[in-house]
Amino acid sequence: MYNSFRQACERLLRIPHDPSPPPGDEASTRIFRAAPNYYKYLLCIWALKTAFAVFIVVVALVVPIVTAALMQAKKGQSWALLLLLLPLLALVLDVLACLFNLAVLRLEYEKRWYVVTDRSLRVREGVVTVREMTVNFANIQNISISQGPVQRALGIADLRVETAGGGG
Repeated sequence: MYNSFRQACERLLRIPHDPSPPPGDEASTRIFRAAPNYYKYLLCIWALKTAFAVFIVVVALVVPIVTAALMQAKKGQSWALLLLLLPLLALVLDVLACLFNLAVLRLEYEKRWYVVTDRSLRVREGVVTVREMTVNFANIQNISISQGPVQRALGIADLRVETAGGGG
């Protein structure tokens, strides 16, 4: 099911398949993908966001409406049980949105590329908004690495490459 979703997104969003090599010797060109632990890291973040979203929907919709419907049902008003369908529908829509976000997350992980030559680095990321950046090694001013506790446990880190030049 995911493969058909991936193929449909690739056609619909016109996602490029392979990155083109940046300037440099083609013999030295190496193409890298994101590490499998990076996907695990993204899954941890997704799980936290999903748990929070479901909690908000449950607290904001399900609890008050179910309580009101049960109180009205005790008074003999049978139409109040139909109110139970509203929070159930909201919860189902929330879960479907979270599953869609999971599929997009997996697709973004699969479409992340790092291409390194002897003179430059090219990074491509994103699915809905594809962002591709090429940096010549001569323009690099600073490289910094940061790592949070979850990243440390998974053996991954954020690498920030700062280049010369003005602008935001």
